[in-house]
Amino acid sequence: MTSPNNPAIEPVATNSQAPLAAMPADPQIMNHPRIEQLPTSSLRENPNNARTHDEKQYTSLEAAVRKFGWLVPIVVDANLMILAGNARYEVAKRMGLETVPCIRADHLSETDKRAFALGENRLAEISGWNPELLQKELDALFNVGFEIETIGFSTKDLTIAPVPQDAEE
Repeated sequence: MTSPNNPAIEPVATNSQAPLAAMPADPQIMNHPRIEQLPTSSLRENPNNARTHDEKQYTSLEAAVRKFGWLVPIVVDANLMILAGNARYEVAKRMGLETVPCIRADHLSETDKRAFALGENRLAEISGWNPELLQKELDALFNVGFEIETIGFSTKDLTIAPVPQDAEE
C-alpha cells in the first residue's frame, strides 16, 4: 500500500490501527544522501523562508563551524533553492567560503518542500530538554574550559553550586 501523497511511501503499522510513521518502500530512499560541494554563489535563498536569525546566532554558528568544521549540509532543491540551512548559508558567505556541503532533495513536490522547510525548523524548536542531563553536560564542558557560548549557551545556563559554609572559614 502506498501513500496518496507519495507512491514510494508505505505506511508502517503498529499495534494500533492508525499508522504512526511512514517508511519508504524503495530501499534507495533509505540510503544516505550524497553530500556534494556546491559553489556558495550558486545557491538561492528561499524567498518564503519564515525563520529569522539575529547577529548573535550568526556569530555563534560561525564559531561552531570554525570549532567543529562543517558537519551539517545545506539542503537544496533541484534549482539549488535552500530548503534547510539558510543561517549556515549566510555564515558561509560571511566566511568567504567558495563552496559548501549540500544535499539535493530533488524528489520533493512543491508542497513537500514547503512542509520540509517549515518542519525542519519547527520540530527542533518544539523539543524539550532533560534539565538534569543538560546541566550535567554544560557543567562538564564548562569545567574543562570549553566556551559554551560557541554552542549558543551562556554561563547563565550553568548551575552554580553554592560554596559550602565550611570552605569560607
